[in-house]
Amino acid sequence: MASSISILELGLAKIFSEIILSTNGTDKTFFPLIALFVLLSIIAKLITFAQKTRRIGLFSEALGDENSEKNSNAWNLTLSLEFSNIFGHLLQISLVTFFVFLLSPNFGVIIFASSILSIFILSNLSRKQEAHQTKFFKTRYTKYKVSSKTRVLTRVRSAEIGALSSGIISLTTLIVLILFHHQNLITTADAIVSFFAVRLLGSNLSALSSSLMRYARALVYSSFGMARLTQNSLASETLE
Repeated sequence: MASSISILELGLAKIFSEIILSTNGTDKTFFPLIALFVLLSIIAKLITFAQKTRRIGLFSEALGDENSEKNSNAWNLTLSLEFSNIFGHLLQISLVTFFVFLLSPNFGVIIFASSILSIFILSNLSRKQEAHQTKFFKTRYTKYKVSSKTRVLTRVRSAEIGALSSGIISLTTLIVLILFHHQNLITTADAIVSFFAVRLLGSNLSALSSSLMRYARALVYSSFGMARLTQNSLASETLE
């Protein structure tokens, strides 16, 4: 549902650019374009409202009674929500990249390369964050204690580093877009839509960074992570 919103927003940008760049306000397609723009805007807002109000309720129902095993269930809920967010962001990034490729294949390749680079950086940060959170979790059974503030700050710092890296890559992509338009490699209307697409990708990559770091922490503290740590501990003791 969230992915359809991204495509709707880019479609709106395309229609808006065609309306603005239209040289003849009395053309037969002018008013139908305005009507379509208004209709799609309303649909996008309704989908956003429905998606945000239903998601948490659906996950709560799926995970059962929150009064039983409260702490574990809370981390499991966080894990499920963040997995949904990650999947949604990746799907939106893929669809937006494909949309831009249809507008301009040359710039679409640039978008694809920048997205892959950003995801690679975020993936490495996520693996390191999971390793950090695992170390923090293991200190519960030692005399060395790590404060909740340290655990949260470590996650937030990694998320912000990922967002900063993605932001720099998005800025570089916008500079390439300007050069493409200057060299007449992309039309003005498509350049406007591509600008919004790059901004949308930047927002998704920034949100993806935060979701990945929250997912890494939730994975360690959820029932799945605890079971995995227990199995690893048993395996280590067996080898010894």
